[in-house]
Amino acid sequence: MTRKENDRMESRENMRGQGFLWGLWVLGVVLTALAHTRWNLGILAWIAPVPLLMALRHTSGWKSRLWVGCGLWLGWTLAVMKLTTAPMPLGLAVAFSTPIAFFLFPGYLVWDRFRKSLSPHVAILSFAGTSVVGEWLQHSFTPFATWGAAAYTQVNAAEWMQVTSLFGMAGLSFLLYWTAAVVEMTLSSRKVLKIHSYLWASVLLCCWTYGSLRISTSSHQPKDTTLVAAVSTDATFSPARFPSEEQLEAIRRSLFERTRSAAKSGAKIVVWNEGSTMIEPKKDNLWKASLQALARQAKIHLVAAYVVPIQLKPMLYENKFLWIDPSGKVLQEYYKHKPVFGEPAVVGTKPHRAIHTPFGKVAGAICYDYDFPSIGRAHAALNIGLAVVPSSDWLGIHGYHTQMASMRSIEGGYSLLRSTRLGLSAGYDPYGIPLAQQSFFDKTNKIMLVALPTRPVFTLYRVVGDIVVWFSFVGLFVAMLISLGVLGSLKNEV
Repeated sequence: MTRKENDRMESRENMRGQGFLWGLWVLGVVLTALAHTRWNLGILAWIAPVPLLMALRHTSGWKSRLWVGCGLWLGWTLAVMKLTTAPMPLGLAVAFSTPIAFFLFPGYLVWDRFRKSLSPHVAILSFAGTSVVGEWLQHSFTPFATWGAAAYTQVNAAEWMQVTSLFGMAGLSFLLYWTAAVVEMTLSSRKVLKIHSYLWASVLLCCWTYGSLRISTSSHQPKDTTLVAAVSTDATFSPARFPSEEQLEAIRRSLFERTRSAAKSGAKIVVWNEGSTMIEPKKDNLWKASLQALARQAKIHLVAAYVVPIQLKPMLYENKFLWIDPSGKVLQEYYKHKPVFGEPAVVGTKPHRAIHTPFGKVAGAICYDYDFPSIGRAHAALNIGLAVVPSSDWLGIHGYHTQMASMRSIEGGYSLLRSTRLGLSAGYDPYGIPLAQQSFFDKTNKIMLVALPTRPVFTLYRVVGDIVVWFSFVGLFVAMLISLGVLGSLKNEV
């Protein structure tokens, strides 16, 4: 073979190699986009990271790592773009995909380092551990909450969702990332890691069995239930488009009529959705008095959520609800604790507390609050049996955002009523099973009645908290010390 022929053969091989790597990159982008947010194919989440992990394995140098990071970011940008319907700007996709990719990409780099410097077993576990730590750092220290968490890809798989009652959403995310790393290692390595694979398969089988048994046994248990109602507003206003006083009066009148109708149907708690109406600051006291009279006349617990604009330039408003008991007493004035990134709302700072009722202890939060596991844990610590969450969404997150909130009820072992403007209202039992649903966009009377259990159910997560995150922190720290040679005596054993 001449030198020219040899060069041509090497060129073809390089082109085939480049084509293979580009194929992995594109596949990684597509799987990431398909596996997450709305219209997601949850089963793909178990393998979505595999192509980008394989791309790292077959390349070297900082440029290839940068390309993998860009692929992860692009995949997440496409995933979040599925949420950006009117009135949300397309730029929202970049605003949320960038921090998600930023906190998840270190998992790929750590996996790559430990694969070379330690062992396949450590690399596999380190990918899962670093990824759940990244998710935890995001929702603990940034306003972007848990958007992007792998666990949410399983919101339509009730059996897998039960894992969160044991170890929270971090536990379920760990299983997903662990699976992806095992699959990659099996596809790329010539030898199967039998012991590790047996352990992984056994854990998954145990989790699936636990989830199946938990759901099936719960359906045969007698429950104390209370009839509650989610009452939706007709309001579609935004801070940039205020309704007229005549429109507001019509909105308030319909809210009162629907509340009375729900009470006549037997509802003990009536929950309005977030931002049901708007009240001028000077009229707030008079408005409170009318709400107290409504609760007293209807003999209900009324959770009336509304906004009070304090100033227009720059915009600042109170996003809150009043919890009023059947005697007309205001039991709580709750301000949203976690306003959405960029939302000009007064931040609530008072500790969460339980409302004592004849049918058990209950508590409330507002919409985005329930994207933060810490608030769900705070409610679980109060030993409540029901959480009510006035909310407001938009078409792009219709249904999906409500399903995300249901994970807090599984983690904490309590029922959830989410009353949603421009979205899906739903009532869930402590196992995350939807007992009633109603879309804001459907032609209904905008009253959703549902009988929900109001006694708490034990969950291990309420006891151990984020133990998966803490074990991941410790494991990664020890592995890093070994990799750097600080614990050199342990390196051979690993």
